[in-house]
Amino acid sequence: MVRVQKDLTSFTFGDNFLKDHAGRIIRDPDFALQEIVANSWDAGATRINIVIPKEIKGVISFEDNGVGMTESQFKERWNTFNYNRSKIQGKIVMFPDGIISNRKPYGRNGKGRHSMFCFADNYFVETWREGEKNVFNVKTSKGVFKILLKDKSTVEPGLSGTKIWANLIKHFISEKYVMELIGSKFVADPSFEIFVNNKKVTSSILEDLMKTLQVQSKYGNVEIDLYDTQSISRTTQWSGIVWRVNKRMVGNPSWKMSKTSFLDGRKKEARQYTFVVKADLLEDDIKPDWNGFRKTKQFISVFE
Repeated sequence: MVRVQKDLTSFTFGDNFLKDHAGRIIRDPDFALQEIVANSWDAGATRINIVIPKEIKGVISFEDNGVGMTESQFKERWNTFNYNRSKIQGKIVMFPDGIISNRKPYGRNGKGRHSMFCFADNYFVETWREGEKNVFNVKTSKGVFKILLKDKSTVEPGLSGTKIWANLIKHFISEKYVMELIGSKFVADPSFEIFVNNKKVTSSILEDLMKTLQVQSKYGNVEIDLYDTQSISRTTQWSGIVWRVNKRMVGNPSWKMSKTSFLDGRKKEARQYTFVVKADLLEDDIKPDWNGFRKTKQFISVFE
Protein backbone atom coordinates (compact mmCIF):
# COMPACT_ATOMS: atom_id res chain seq x y z
CA MET A 1 0.00 0.00 0.00
CA VAL A 2 1.44 3.34 -1.02
CA ARG A 3 0.57 6.38 1.03
CA VAL A 4 0.18 9.53 -1.02
CA GLN A 5 0.26 13.02 0.47
CA LYS A 6 -1.45 15.51 -1.81
CA ASP A 7 -2.06 19.17 -1.19
CA LEU A 8 -5.76 19.85 -1.75
CA THR A 9 -5.63 23.49 -0.69
CA SER A 10 -7.83 25.15 -3.27
CA PHE A 11 -10.85 27.35 -2.71
CA THR A 12 -13.77 28.39 -4.88
CA PHE A 13 -16.64 30.65 -3.91
CA GLY A 14 -20.32 29.99 -4.37
CA ASP A 15 -22.49 32.41 -6.33
CA ASN A 16 -23.72 34.16 -3.19
CA PHE A 17 -20.43 34.37 -1.32
CA LEU A 18 -19.81 38.07 -1.92
CA LYS A 19 -23.42 38.95 -1.06
CA ASP A 20 -23.12 37.08 2.23
CA HIS A 21 -19.66 38.48 2.97
CA ALA A 22 -20.35 42.15 2.20
CA GLY A 23 -24.00 42.14 3.29
CA ARG A 24 -25.89 45.43 3.09
CA ILE A 25 -22.87 47.23 1.69
CA ILE A 26 -23.55 45.80 -1.79
CA ARG A 27 -27.35 45.57 -1.47
CA ASP A 28 -28.29 49.00 -0.11
CA PRO A 29 -27.04 52.22 -1.78
CA ASP A 30 -27.31 54.10 1.53
CA PHE A 31 -24.69 51.87 3.09
CA ALA A 32 -22.57 51.75 -0.06
CA LEU A 33 -22.37 55.54 -0.32
CA GLN A 34 -21.46 55.92 3.33
CA GLU A 35 -18.70 53.33 3.06
CA ILE A 36 -17.12 54.95 0.02
CA VAL A 37 -17.10 58.37 1.70
CA ALA A 38 -15.73 56.76 4.88
CA ASN A 39 -12.91 55.18 2.85
CA SER A 40 -11.85 58.63 1.65
CA TRP A 41 -11.94 59.90 5.23
CA ASP A 42 -9.73 56.98 6.26
CA ALA A 43 -7.33 57.81 3.42
CA GLY A 44 -6.63 61.24 4.88
CA ALA A 45 -8.49 63.09 2.15
CA THR A 46 -9.50 66.71 2.65
CA ARG A 47 -11.90 66.60 -0.28
CA ILE A 48 -14.04 64.07 -2.13
CA ASN A 49 -16.22 64.80 -5.15
CA ILE A 50 -19.05 62.41 -5.97
CA VAL A 51 -20.41 62.46 -9.52
CA ILE A 52 -23.99 61.22 -9.80
CA PRO A 53 -25.32 60.64 -13.33
CA LYS A 54 -28.71 61.95 -14.41
CA GLU A 55 -29.82 58.59 -15.75
CA ILE A 56 -29.19 54.86 -15.46
CA LYS A 57 -25.98 53.58 -17.15
CA GLY A 58 -24.33 56.96 -16.71
CA VAL A 59 -20.95 57.16 -14.97
CA ILE A 60 -20.91 57.31 -11.16
CA SER A 61 -17.56 58.28 -9.68
CA PHE A 62 -15.82 59.15 -6.41
CA GLU A 63 -12.53 61.08 -6.45
CA ASP A 64 -10.50 62.13 -3.41
CA ASN A 65 -7.11 63.67 -2.65
CA GLY A 66 -6.14 61.16 0.03
CA VAL A 67 -2.92 59.17 0.33
CA GLY A 68 -3.71 56.87 -2.59
CA MET A 69 -2.16 53.42 -3.02
CA THR A 70 0.81 51.85 -4.73
CA GLU A 71 0.27 48.69 -6.76
CA SER A 72 1.43 46.47 -3.89
CA GLN A 73 -0.77 48.29 -1.36
CA PHE A 74 -3.80 47.95 -3.61
CA LYS A 75 -3.20 44.22 -4.06
CA GLU A 76 -2.81 43.69 -0.33
CA ARG A 77 -6.02 45.54 0.54
CA TRP A 78 -8.29 44.41 -2.30
CA ASN A 79 -7.13 40.78 -2.30
CA THR A 80 -7.46 40.24 1.45
CA PHE A 81 -10.86 39.30 2.84
CA ASN A 82 -11.44 40.67 6.36
CA TYR A 83 -8.48 43.03 5.91
CA ASN A 84 -7.37 44.25 9.36
CA ARG A 85 -6.94 47.98 8.85
CA SER A 86 -5.87 48.94 12.36
CA LYS A 87 -3.21 46.22 12.49
CA ILE A 88 -1.66 47.12 9.14
CA GLN A 89 -2.28 50.87 8.87
CA GLY A 90 -2.68 51.85 12.50
CA LYS A 91 -5.52 53.39 14.49
CA ILE A 92 -4.86 56.97 13.41
CA VAL A 93 -5.41 58.38 9.91
CA MET A 94 -2.29 59.41 8.00
CA PHE A 95 -2.57 62.49 5.76
CA PRO A 96 -0.84 62.77 2.36
CA ASP A 97 1.72 65.26 3.68
CA GLY A 98 2.81 62.75 6.32
CA ILE A 99 1.16 64.58 9.20
CA ILE A 100 -0.39 62.28 11.78
CA SER A 101 -3.70 63.78 12.88
CA ASN A 102 -6.23 63.04 15.58
CA ARG A 103 -8.68 61.81 12.92
CA LYS A 104 -9.77 58.27 13.69
CA PRO A 105 -10.56 55.84 10.87
CA TYR A 106 -14.00 54.31 10.37
CA GLY A 107 -12.86 51.18 8.54
CA ARG A 108 -12.01 47.92 10.27
CA ASN A 109 -12.42 44.84 8.10
CA GLY A 110 -12.07 46.10 4.54
CA LYS A 111 -15.61 45.26 3.45
CA GLY A 112 -16.20 48.83 2.34
CA ARG A 113 -14.03 48.24 -0.73
CA HIS A 114 -16.86 46.13 -2.17
CA SER A 115 -19.30 49.07 -2.09
CA MET A 116 -19.11 49.76 -5.82
CA PHE A 117 -20.64 46.35 -6.49
CA CYS A 118 -23.88 47.92 -5.21
CA PHE A 119 -23.96 49.96 -8.43
CA ALA A 120 -22.22 47.73 -10.97
CA ASP A 121 -20.58 44.32 -11.41
CA ASN A 122 -17.58 45.93 -13.04
CA TYR A 123 -15.75 49.04 -11.81
CA PHE A 124 -12.38 50.79 -12.09
CA VAL A 125 -9.96 52.15 -9.50
CA GLU A 126 -7.39 54.75 -10.51
CA THR A 127 -4.97 55.51 -7.70
CA TRP A 128 -1.69 57.41 -7.54
CA ARG A 129 1.03 57.55 -4.89
CA GLU A 130 4.82 57.84 -4.65
CA GLY A 131 5.20 58.81 -8.29
CA GLU A 132 3.19 55.93 -9.76
CA LYS A 133 -0.37 55.74 -11.06
CA ASN A 134 -2.21 52.46 -11.54
CA VAL A 135 -5.61 51.72 -13.01
CA PHE A 136 -7.32 48.50 -11.92
CA ASN A 137 -10.45 46.81 -13.21
CA VAL A 138 -12.41 45.00 -10.49
CA LYS A 139 -15.24 42.70 -11.49
CA THR A 140 -17.41 39.90 -10.18
CA SER A 141 -19.44 37.24 -11.95
CA LYS A 142 -21.14 34.20 -10.42
CA GLY A 143 -19.13 34.44 -7.25
CA VAL A 144 -15.78 34.93 -8.99
CA PHE A 145 -13.87 38.04 -7.88
CA LYS A 146 -11.25 39.29 -10.36
CA ILE A 147 -8.78 42.19 -10.42
CA LEU A 148 -6.90 43.25 -13.56
CA LEU A 149 -4.14 45.84 -13.83
CA LYS A 150 -5.19 47.89 -16.87
CA ASP A 151 -2.63 50.69 -16.96
CA LYS A 152 0.52 51.89 -15.23
CA SER A 153 2.23 55.28 -15.55
CA THR A 154 4.19 57.89 -13.61
CA VAL A 155 3.04 61.09 -11.92
CA GLU A 156 4.74 63.79 -9.86
CA PRO A 157 6.01 62.23 -6.59
CA GLY A 158 4.00 64.63 -4.41
CA LEU A 159 0.63 63.81 -5.98
CA SER A 160 -1.73 61.31 -4.37
CA GLY A 161 -5.39 60.33 -4.48
CA THR A 162 -7.90 57.79 -5.69
CA LYS A 163 -10.75 57.79 -8.21
CA ILE A 164 -13.32 55.00 -8.43
CA TRP A 165 -15.88 54.88 -11.22
CA ALA A 166 -18.36 52.65 -13.02
CA ASN A 167 -21.44 52.73 -15.23
CA LEU A 168 -24.34 52.82 -12.80
CA ILE A 169 -26.56 49.86 -13.72
CA LYS A 170 -28.10 49.06 -10.32
CA HIS A 171 -29.77 51.11 -7.58
CA PHE A 172 -30.12 54.42 -9.39
CA ILE A 173 -29.91 57.39 -7.01
CA SER A 174 -30.43 61.11 -7.51
CA GLU A 175 -28.09 64.00 -6.74
CA LYS A 176 -30.56 65.43 -4.22
CA TYR A 177 -30.91 62.10 -2.42
CA VAL A 178 -27.14 61.67 -2.12
CA MET A 179 -26.62 65.18 -0.76
CA GLU A 180 -29.32 64.72 1.89
CA LEU A 181 -28.05 61.29 2.91
CA ILE A 182 -24.39 62.28 3.22
CA GLY A 183 -25.34 65.54 4.93
CA SER A 184 -27.24 63.65 7.62
CA LYS A 185 -24.64 60.94 8.24
CA PHE A 186 -21.43 62.96 8.48
CA VAL A 187 -20.77 66.00 10.65
CA ALA A 188 -19.34 69.03 8.86
CA ASP A 189 -15.58 69.07 9.36
CA PRO A 190 -13.31 71.78 7.88
CA SER A 191 -10.64 69.13 7.30
CA PHE A 192 -12.96 67.06 5.09
CA GLU A 193 -15.16 68.62 2.43
CA ILE A 194 -17.71 66.55 0.50
CA PHE A 195 -19.06 67.59 -2.91
CA VAL A 196 -21.75 66.05 -5.11
CA ASN A 197 -21.46 67.10 -8.74
CA ASN A 198 -19.17 69.88 -7.48
CA LYS A 199 -21.83 71.17 -5.05
CA LYS A 200 -20.65 71.30 -1.46
CA VAL A 201 -22.56 69.12 0.99
CA THR A 202 -23.49 70.75 4.27
CA SER A 203 -24.50 68.76 7.31
CA SER A 204 -28.17 68.70 8.20
CA ILE A 205 -28.05 71.51 10.71
CA LEU A 206 -29.69 71.04 14.07
CA GLU A 207 -30.68 74.44 15.38
CA ASP A 208 -31.58 75.72 18.83
CA LEU A 209 -29.26 73.76 21.11
CA MET A 210 -31.12 73.79 24.43
CA LYS A 211 -28.60 72.18 26.74
CA THR A 212 -25.64 69.83 26.94
CA LEU A 213 -25.57 67.03 29.46
CA GLN A 214 -22.46 65.25 30.75
CA VAL A 215 -23.29 61.67 31.70
CA GLN A 216 -20.86 59.53 33.64
CA SER A 217 -20.75 55.86 32.77
CA LYS A 218 -18.63 53.02 34.10
CA TYR A 219 -16.45 53.31 30.99
CA GLY A 220 -16.16 57.10 30.74
CA ASN A 221 -18.08 60.29 30.03
CA VAL A 222 -20.70 60.65 27.33
CA GLU A 223 -21.91 64.06 26.11
CA ILE A 224 -25.55 64.47 25.12
CA ASP A 225 -26.85 67.54 23.28
CA LEU A 226 -30.57 68.33 23.42
CA TYR A 227 -32.00 70.19 20.43
CA ASP A 228 -35.36 71.77 19.75
CA THR A 229 -35.98 70.72 16.14
CA GLN A 230 -39.51 72.03 15.86
CA SER A 231 -38.57 74.41 13.07
CA ILE A 232 -37.17 71.67 10.80
CA SER A 233 -38.90 68.48 11.92
CA ARG A 234 -41.44 68.69 9.09
CA THR A 235 -38.78 68.39 6.43
CA THR A 236 -36.21 66.09 8.06
CA GLN A 237 -36.13 62.87 10.00
CA TRP A 238 -33.99 64.22 12.80
CA SER A 239 -36.38 63.75 15.73
CA GLY A 240 -35.39 61.01 18.15
CA ILE A 241 -32.15 59.78 19.66
CA VAL A 242 -29.09 60.11 17.42
CA TRP A 243 -25.90 58.20 18.24
CA ARG A 244 -22.64 59.59 16.89
CA VAL A 245 -19.17 58.12 17.05
CA ASN A 246 -16.18 60.06 15.72
CA LYS A 247 -18.45 62.54 13.90
CA ARG A 248 -20.45 59.86 12.06
CA MET A 249 -24.03 58.78 12.74
CA VAL A 250 -24.58 55.20 13.87
CA GLY A 251 -27.89 53.83 12.57
CA ASN A 252 -30.79 56.25 12.18
CA PRO A 253 -32.58 58.64 14.57
CA SER A 254 -35.27 56.85 16.54
CA TRP A 255 -37.16 56.92 19.83
CA LYS A 256 -36.87 53.14 19.97
CA MET A 257 -33.81 51.05 20.73
CA SER A 258 -34.00 47.30 21.08
CA LYS A 259 -37.11 46.64 23.17
CA THR A 260 -37.08 50.09 24.75
CA SER A 261 -39.40 52.84 23.50
CA PHE A 262 -38.67 56.26 24.99
CA LEU A 263 -41.43 58.27 23.35
CA ASP A 264 -44.42 57.69 21.10
CA GLY A 265 -43.30 59.09 17.73
CA ARG A 266 -46.77 60.52 17.13
CA LYS A 267 -46.62 62.87 20.10
CA LYS A 268 -45.65 66.53 19.77
CA GLU A 269 -42.60 66.14 22.01
CA ALA A 270 -41.30 63.26 19.90
CA ARG A 271 -41.49 65.37 16.74
CA GLN A 272 -39.92 68.39 18.40
CA TYR A 273 -36.81 67.16 20.20
CA THR A 274 -33.58 65.39 19.34
CA PHE A 275 -30.95 63.97 21.66
CA VAL A 276 -27.50 63.61 20.08
CA VAL A 277 -25.39 61.14 22.02
CA LYS A 278 -21.67 61.65 21.36
CA ALA A 279 -20.22 58.29 22.32
CA ASP A 280 -16.72 58.07 20.86
CA LEU A 281 -15.81 55.56 23.57
CA LEU A 282 -18.03 53.02 21.79
CA GLU A 283 -15.99 52.98 18.55
CA ASP A 284 -15.04 49.33 19.06
CA ASP A 285 -18.65 48.30 19.67
CA ILE A 286 -20.11 49.42 16.32
CA LYS A 287 -21.43 46.83 13.90
CA PRO A 288 -19.39 46.54 10.66
CA ASP A 289 -22.08 48.30 8.60
CA TRP A 290 -22.53 51.13 11.16
CA ASN A 291 -26.23 50.31 11.46
CA GLY A 292 -26.07 49.91 15.23
CA PHE A 293 -24.03 48.61 18.14
CA ARG A 294 -23.06 45.13 19.20
CA LYS A 295 -24.55 44.25 22.59
CA THR A 296 -21.24 44.35 24.45
CA LYS A 297 -20.91 44.92 28.19
CA GLN A 298 -19.57 48.41 27.48
CA PHE A 299 -22.45 49.37 25.17
CA ILE A 300 -25.08 48.01 27.57
CA SER A 301 -23.52 49.95 30.44
CA VAL A 302 -23.35 53.22 28.48
CA PHE A 303 -26.87 52.68 27.06
CA GLU A 304 -28.34 52.19 30.53
